[in-house]
Amino acid sequence: MKKIISLALILTCSLCLVSCRKSAKSYNEEGLEALSSKKAEEAKKAFSHAYTQEKDNSAYAYNYAKSLYEDKEYADCVKVLENAVKSEKDKKRMQEEYYMLATSCFELKEADKGINAVENYVNIDYKTLSTYLKAYDLLKTYSYDKTAVSLLSQYDTKNQKSASQTELGLYEYYLGDSDKAIDHFKQAVKKKDMSAYLNLAILYNARGDYKHGLDYVELFEKNASANELSAYQRGLSCMGTGDYEKAIESLNTYLSSSDKKYVKECMYNMIICYEKTLDYKSAYDMACTYLNSYDNEEVAREKVFLESRK
Repeated sequence: MKKIISLALILTCSLCLVSCRKSAKSYNEEGLEALSSKKAEEAKKAFSHAYTQEKDNSAYAYNYAKSLYEDKEYADCVKVLENAVKSEKDKKRMQEEYYMLATSCFELKEADKGINAVENYVNIDYKTLSTYLKAYDLLKTYSYDKTAVSLLSQYDTKNQKSASQTELGLYEYYLGDSDKAIDHFKQAVKKKDMSAYLNLAILYNARGDYKHGLDYVELFEKNASANELSAYQRGLSCMGTGDYEKAIESLNTYLSSSDKKYVKECMYNMIICYEKTLDYKSAYDMACTYLNSYDNEEVAREKVFLESRK
């Protein structure tokens, strides 16, 4: 009799545990709620539970992968994303998954896998120029310059009717025709696309025409609003025209921002600007900061020189 009662209790407890166990859907909703409350760690934990229970659910995989990606847990992120894209039916989400997969692979120094993911990213929306431009930027960020140009040149120009003047300007600029790019950007300005002013500033600075570069930065900031990229371009323009104090101010603004795309170049230019203003201590400190993250023989030699001058 006691054995029968004990068995009944065990069965009752087991049933209770099963019924009390949260479903994957509940965990996913819990994660979304935590995310909306900016509780990233709680969200990631909940998404992990949802994904563990239903690994074939692409939405759960996407949410968990994105949490890992934002925490720079690239190795785990790759595993989840490689599984996610197998069952993904939402094209827009799949494209984002391939973008995260490419970035994660590049961070892990897995170039072939990363480039393959970029190609898959492009193939999902191969008729849209903005897709190619974003892929180009990603490849350039990780110094796959030749691959970036090769991929962009595959864009079928028959599809250009759907592209904006700004996109066409970027397309021509990336492929090396700055004159055509300028024409497109100026057409974009006429159509009230104020971002084209900043693109013109970038182009003129790249040409070494810093006076016109500064003019267009100022037009952008007057007609749109100043941002971290305009601060960086203003810094380059001021540096090019010999106004090193203002260059330092603008480059510092960029360096303090959340944008990290030009951090390496920014620090390098600041070393030069500090030297030009005879602020050798700041130049030395910036050289040390630079060398903590990047290898550069020229900066290493400059650091030795600056150490004797600070």
